[in-house]
Amino acid sequence: MPILSKKALALARVLVNSGPGEAARQVRQAAVEEVRRFKEAVLQEVIRLSLDRALGPARLRRKPEAPIPWPCPACGQRSACQVMRNGNYHRRPLTQEGPIDIQIPQMVCRDCGKAVPFFLSCLPRWRRLWHDVEHELVRAYLSGHSYRTIALQVAGSLGLMTAWRAVQRVAEGQHQPPPTPKLEALGLDELHVRIGGKAAWFLTARGKIPTGGHYLGAVLAEDHSQEAWELALDALRVGQLPPEPPVIADGDHAIEAAVGRCLPGRQLQRCAWHVLHNVASWLQERLPGQDQLPTRRAYLAAAQAVVNAPTPKERHASLSALSDAVPWLADALTRALRRVSYPSKGPRTNNVCERGFREWRRRTRPMDGFGSWQGARNFATLWMLKENARAQGLDWMEVIMP
Repeated sequence: MPILSKKALALARVLVNSGPGEAARQVRQAAVEEVRRFKEAVLQEVIRLSLDRALGPARLRRKPEAPIPWPCPACGQRSACQVMRNGNYHRRPLTQEGPIDIQIPQMVCRDCGKAVPFFLSCLPRWRRLWHDVEHELVRAYLSGHSYRTIALQVAGSLGLMTAWRAVQRVAEGQHQPPPTPKLEALGLDELHVRIGGKAAWFLTARGKIPTGGHYLGAVLAEDHSQEAWELALDALRVGQLPPEPPVIADGDHAIEAAVGRCLPGRQLQRCAWHVLHNVASWLQERLPGQDQLPTRRAYLAAAQAVVNAPTPKERHASLSALSDAVPWLADALTRALRRVSYPSKGPRTNNVCERGFREWRRRTRPMDGFGSWQGARNFATLWMLKENARAQGLDWMEVIMP
């Protein structure tokens, strides 16, 4: 039988005659309070150990001459014998369970008399929120919740701008991205967004791997012209990838021209799905109306047989049959076939980008665009880190906040 503390025993006596809802709330509140006190005690002990390790115990007369990790604003790097303690001040950072009260040591430089600021990697200066709050904010935001929702649910109740600034700070901080795995193919496509009510595009490169996709990055641009794609391919360092993975695009002439100029010799394929989508559009224009639906379906099936032919011989035979029946469609399809690979040659569609964009749009659909370019870039950074970690079976919060 476990030995309960006095607080737990007192709470148990209170809950004997309580209803189920009241009992659950009382236990939850008690657990939150215990966790809050535990965090407060642990952080205070971390502060004490860090200070004693650098300066020695408080009553030690001869201080070590080793440098301390806190520089003087005027004198620079100091050793333990060149600073002295000068009391403490109270600080109340906000944790997920509520505010905690810790004492931060104050130090003074013996030479210039100025204060030497104390800080730790787990307790930065001028940070009102502790890391567990930022951790939960980022997790909730990337899981689909709005800033308003997470501001009300995390750490009691936060201001809307406080939640927004916390997420932006994490996006601009240090990350530990997973290494780029071996790619089967490289998809290039643009993703439309709105920033300040105006159109913009993320020019994105995402590689196909056995477990999904891996974002190489995205460049935010005002248009998706050839010049913009050339700058994006250089910024993303696509030319440094091994030459084996083919590049797959949706037939965008700007992408194909940029690849031909920036990646000479690289195999460029057209997405087979987009080719058939174009065929369906051509048929709808030439043969409109519900009465032409059977004819459109028959011609589309013939075009599918051409595009999905497993060998050059079968593709030529299917194309010849289509040319006899619908010459204009065969001529239009011939121009795109030279870059449509055969099923045995690996990935044939740009699904690696299309599927990733579908998840992206599902997350951003409730949002009314982005307010700034930096905010859009920060969201893209967090989202791509999350998706890359998930594709490799990693904990994505450890990647975003190592």
